[in-house]
Amino acid sequence: MVAGSENMVTPAMIAGDEPLAIQVGRAVLEAGGNAADAVTAAGLAMMVTLPSRVGPGGGGVCLVHDPQTKRVRTLDFVPRRLAGATRDSVAPTFVRGLSALHAAHGRQRWEQLIVTAETMAIRGISASRTLVADIAVAESRLDPSARTRFAPHGRGLAEGDSLEQPELAQILGRLRQTGPTAFYGGPGGGENPGKIAALFGVDPSALQTITAQWRETIATPDGNDIIHFPNLPALSSEPGGAGERENVGQRLAALWTSPGTESGLVTESGLVGASASERFAGIIAEDSYEQAVACLFSLGNLFGAGRLSAEHGFFPGVAWPTHQTNGAALITNPHLNSTLFAGTGDSGGLIETMRNVRFHDQLPAVAIVSMHRKTTNGRVLALGCLTGARDGRRICESSADPLGHGVSAMVLQP
Repeated sequence: MVAGSENMVTPAMIAGDEPLAIQVGRAVLEAGGNAADAVTAAGLAMMVTLPSRVGPGGGGVCLVHDPQTKRVRTLDFVPRRLAGATRDSVAPTFVRGLSALHAAHGRQRWEQLIVTAETMAIRGISASRTLVADIAVAESRLDPSARTRFAPHGRGLAEGDSLEQPELAQILGRLRQTGPTAFYGGPGGGENPGKIAALFGVDPSALQTITAQWRETIATPDGNDIIHFPNLPALSSEPGGAGERENVGQRLAALWTSPGTESGLVTESGLVGASASERFAGIIAEDSYEQAVACLFSLGNLFGAGRLSAEHGFFPGVAWPTHQTNGAALITNPHLNSTLFAGTGDSGGLIETMRNVRFHDQLPAVAIVSMHRKTTNGRVLALGCLTGARDGRRICESSADPLGHGVSAMVLQP
């Protein structure tokens, strides 16, 4: 979607990999919420609309441009292995991450942002094409409890089929009332954190140690602008140091500065046959005040460990791939205090799309199509603005990859 302006007012924009959740984020922007509010609400809704990729048992990473402080930071809530766990589990960091994003940058109340997701879980949703496609890929590895919900009567849900998730609605209700303590424990957390700790095979006190970390980005100057990638320090996939994971932001920065290397990306195998993009879900947003957020979420694999908790209604996640092939990026101009580009997706496709926007003056939709002339692998979300050299007219656009099932929207905010 495209909007133009002669007075340099930026329309609010949002795009994501699941349409129902993006409708929730759009409504938040229309009500005057900022980009962090919209991504928080849409991310919480994705727990309901896309539980194959997003849920309390998983995690994520975000890039955030704050126009008030003129800073861009990484929010790291990628799941780490849980030391001392009796099950093959990773720390459930998703709720901690979204609450940290909202606490630092949100404008609307937490309860406002979560109530729609809770209502959707209670009343049920119509299964989207994105969710139906994920079920088709991963149905064979789902446990009996998960099959009863997502593949009843021996077949996967079809597009438009009703999906109710009352157990997940209860968790969302507790989160609405008491915030993250309802999940991780602490004052007012009640008995629920103890039950969740048992699901992950850890002592309840271990949940309270789970945090989301703010840190600087991996920043590459480019003329008057700065290219930002998430700073995710290398970490061990196992307690004790085995299986070190690369810093995906460093690899993205290397791709950006080394044209022609996008096609040489390392890919993973053995994960239910899903492509890298199919294991992740992205949401990007920018508001009229130049706050921009680009987030990537995952359970590590489609439907995480494949075990649906009958009591809690979500899937425990698994470790993210050691060689992660999906990423996020922002391009900002610190002098104008503006965001020129935000995107998530397959690393090679994301870098190629960024180059098309940056060096060929293509708006995001055309940039993504141009990228796919080189490769049909991977899916990308992108938003950005171009300013005319002669008349100063600013044209902005948000776009979801036409080869995927996501959507984009633009809003003139109050």
